[in-house]
Amino acid sequence: MTTAKMKALAEKMYINDGDSMAKISELLGVSESTLYRWAQGTEKQLSWQEQKESILTTPHKIKQRIDEEMYKAVSGEAYDKNLGDFLAKAMKARSNIDKSMSLDIYFDVVKELNVFMSNNYPEKMLEMFEINRAFLSEKSKEGK
Repeated sequence: MTTAKMKALAEKMYINDGDSMAKISELLGVSESTLYRWAQGTEKQLSWQEQKESILTTPHKIKQRIDEEMYKAVSGEAYDKNLGDFLAKAMKARSNIDKSMSLDIYFDVVKELNVFMSNNYPEKMLEMFEINRAFLSEKSKEGK
């Protein structure tokens, strides 16, 4: 395996799979010092840790984590003497994430649609822009 492929695999294992540097070192046969050097960011690229943190703090991941904790609480896996308070706060946080996340999703989809339209139907772009602007304006009012 080439060094570039090894580095890419190690990066995936650390960021996406959550493996430790020690485990990656053992599995790939690369020293931990080399892994730490690879993991450092550059001016143009975030470090592996920064990338991992940005993935873990997306609304989807936060919502997923809240759901996991709520499941543990109601199934009896985790006991908290303030369970009712915890569930109420978790549900409120989840609801707020749903609202904010949906606006982000609408915006991303509309942005992708605009790129598609400009590449394939440039003559209809002005009309689509006005329709998309009105749509996003309405959705943002609903989210408030």
